[in-house]
Amino acid sequence: MVGRIDLHALALLVALGAPACTAELSGPVESGEMQLPPSEPEPDSAGRTRFETSIQPLLDDRCAVCHADPAMAPAFLSRNPEVYDTVMAWPSLIVVEAPERSRLVTKGDHDGPAWEQAQVDAILAWLAVEADPSEDVVVPDDEDDPALDDGDAIPDDPLCSDLDAFASMARPPLDDKCGNCHGGGDAEAVLALDLTPPPDARAVVCAEVASFIDRDRPMSSLLFTAVDPNEAPAHPFDFNGNWPDFGEFRTALLRWINDGD
Repeated sequence: MVGRIDLHALALLVALGAPACTAELSGPVESGEMQLPPSEPEPDSAGRTRFETSIQPLLDDRCAVCHADPAMAPAFLSRNPEVYDTVMAWPSLIVVEAPERSRLVTKGDHDGPAWEQAQVDAILAWLAVEADPSEDVVVPDDEDDPALDDGDAIPDDPLCSDLDAFASMARPPLDDKCGNCHGGGDAEAVLALDLTPPPDARAVVCAEVASFIDRDRPMSSLLFTAVDPNEAPAHPFDFNGNWPDFGEFRTALLRWINDGD
């Protein structure tokens, strides 16, 4: 999937500090005022399972610092009696029949960290399961995944049509500069960009990386702008302010990108 800057909300931002969460996620309700009546837990469902395994950890990482405490922001992550029940009951936070209008997706006028596109996709996939449990797809184990078993499985993205080029030109600088966190050292980093699959699973990693590249304006690709030392400090790693080091990284990846033309 080819990255489009205007469709990705800073997908390489990982482990962002939590800015002040003074804006509302629930419409006109003032922070701390929303009181939901106690609710009985919904029976286990495909939607609840997807939420608890994939979405709640994301919300805990990115939202709980403000939204689990009504003194800071609307507490839609409180247990009532479970987080899932509160999230589903919170006014306008979840709109199952029109998921793209859910306040959890749009975030409205919000001061907190923006969603990354991969995180928006994960939320929408969960809401699709809420709307139709038959949409839930069980991801097979790695040993049953042909993309992980077959290094020559080629994804649709044109950048990944030559996986040998990706392995020789792109993967080394990515592993060198990004692998410490995105290779499994930081769970939130892996959520944004996953470099953990083994080297022979070239198609899997290539598709991940390609999603952060703007083929029309490669120099402006999110893969570069997010870590550019001359840009606003939005990413926890900016090559320690060493622009030549960053330039070498970018040049190596641009050779791979342009080689695919």
